[in-house]
Amino acid sequence: MLLIEEEMQVASHDSGRRFPGDKPESLFTTSHAQHARKEKSKMNVKNNKMLRRAGILLLVLGIIFSMGSATFAAQNDLDWTSVPNLTTYNMPFNQVVTQGQIGNAEFMVQAADSSYRPLLFPSADYPNALSYSWSHQGEEGYYSDDMTSAIISGYPSGYVAKYNILLRPDVDIGANVLSITSPAGGYLDLGLIVNPSSAQPDVNVNIRIYHDSVSTDNNLVSVTRSVNCDAFRSEVNYPTAIDSVASVAQIPKDTAEHSVNAYITQLKVGKNLYVGGVNNKYWMYAVYDSDGNRRPISLKVGGEAYMIEDGDTVVWLYGTWGSLPASIS
Repeated sequence: MLLIEEEMQVASHDSGRRFPGDKPESLFTTSHAQHARKEKSKMNVKNNKMLRRAGILLLVLGIIFSMGSATFAAQNDLDWTSVPNLTTYNMPFNQVVTQGQIGNAEFMVQAADSSYRPLLFPSADYPNALSYSWSHQGEEGYYSDDMTSAIISGYPSGYVAKYNILLRPDVDIGANVLSITSPAGGYLDLGLIVNPSSAQPDVNVNIRIYHDSVSTDNNLVSVTRSVNCDAFRSEVNYPTAIDSVASVAQIPKDTAEHSVNAYITQLKVGKNLYVGGVNNKYWMYAVYDSDGNRRPISLKVGGEAYMIEDGDTVVWLYGTWGSLPASIS
């Protein structure tokens, strides 16, 4: 009896050997066991394949994330001390295209030192770290999808960021502004001005001129009048912020002659001549809507690029930079 117990302990139940008291397995039970083993084997193979695929996917994601982290770290490690600002590379700040025109326009951007002296970017990582966005006056304007960016090698050594814009015939007239910023806080606003092919109607606006600050005591002119697009002659065919001030005061000299890039350096109001640069005072403007809120784009483009509209209030100030309020009464 002991021997039989030992044999039962060492002999597997499915070895084919039978012992006293064993109940014979039915054909269904044996077949079911075999089927279960096959299914388990198939499941193990399937699970192994899924694990391998998951492992490959995790490996690929790890590589992608590590590359992104390396790029992010490289951009964060850039030293912007010598190139804190941005400026254009051998081109004006504003470009004019005719409404309906097709083709391409491009802007090229380089670095600038603390005094805004132009410098090339030291490496390709710097222009790669720049970010940009669009804003526009009309309902239909330019967007990031209309633009491609590239990095080119400048002369004699260094790098420049190049932005190519695909012109669309359906864009509304007015200023489109490409705003470019660096991680160091440098920024640059570039105007793509969509110009109508013919002169636009006059507009009725409020015109105010101040010195030192925007206050009642420092007001030089406050009138409401119709403004024509030819008050200040340039290639722009819609009434502009400079047209408004040219209709009530004399502009003896401007920097960029009569073009979209003009800005006022001197203005004669009545008998008094106000010259830019004296005591750190310059001529600047902003446009406000009918509720007295400043229109943001007016701070991003020159006065001859900004299209004024009926009901606007155009404020010109002879003062220090940053003195224009966010709203007016």
